[in-house]
Amino acid sequence: MKDKILRFCAMPLLLAVVCCGHGYAQKTPQQQKERAAGAGESEIVVERASYSLDGSGLAVRAVVNGRDRLTLTDGQAGTVVVPNGRHLVYIEYEGMFGVMERSRAFKVDAAAARIVFHVSFAADMWTTAINLSKYAEYPLDPSNPPKPQTRQALLSAGSIGAALTTAGSSIVKSLPGDSRIALVALNADSGTSALIRGEVSYHLVSSGCHMIVYDGSLEEFRSVRARKVPADTTDRTLTRLGRFRGANVVIAATVTQSGAPANTVTLRALDVKKGSLIATVREEY
Repeated sequence: MKDKILRFCAMPLLLAVVCCGHGYAQKTPQQQKERAAGAGESEIVVERASYSLDGSGLAVRAVVNGRDRLTLTDGQAGTVVVPNGRHLVYIEYEGMFGVMERSRAFKVDAAAARIVFHVSFAADMWTTAINLSKYAEYPLDPSNPPKPQTRQALLSAGSIGAALTTAGSSIVKSLPGDSRIALVALNADSGTSALIRGEVSYHLVSSGCHMIVYDGSLEEFRSVRARKVPADTTDRTLTRLGRFRGANVVIAATVTQSGAPANTVTLRALDVKKGSLIATVREEY
């Protein structure tokens, strides 16, 4: 009789092991999601755990490279499409007495991937702590995942990535504190433009002293009140466009390709209010 009981109890356990093993072989919901990113882009996904305090949901904001990109309430998730490159991700929410609280920040190297973050909470009677954790990273093209050395090659000596790293870290030292920055690549193709925006914005936000209010293509930059602004890219025009975007500094990036080692990346910081040049940084690659 005892032997029969043991066998009967073992059967559900065996089924549970088999089912769990089969479950791990299946794709997660995030792996099955339809791709939102295009060529040269990645996805940052933020999933917020359900949480309530005194019956009211707590809304949180997902901040990517210094810009509010998502607002999430109980159990919600959202996706931010970003150019491949380095990005800074953290969470903010309004704590007690209206004080803004912030999670730890994550620096991620995105390379044609879906990077998933989880937001959770820990609370007692008086305080609420917010936790951001990196849950998983999936290649957007599983048949052709990015090679581990891709990032290293991008920043190798003589590459445009290395030039942008040096230029970005230099230009940030020349800016006035608490700058609101519009970042635009003037003459680069879409892939190079995404690389420029990713690398330079990373250095700007990592400094902790500046906010990026615009980070996009030249065409989109011009789209705001374009009828009232000339079609050129002079300093006067760029600062006018920057004012419409709420910036007090415009960083304009240009790429000149004459064949290595004569290729150059130039970053020019413009004061929107004065219409004057703050600094210029030029790097060869």
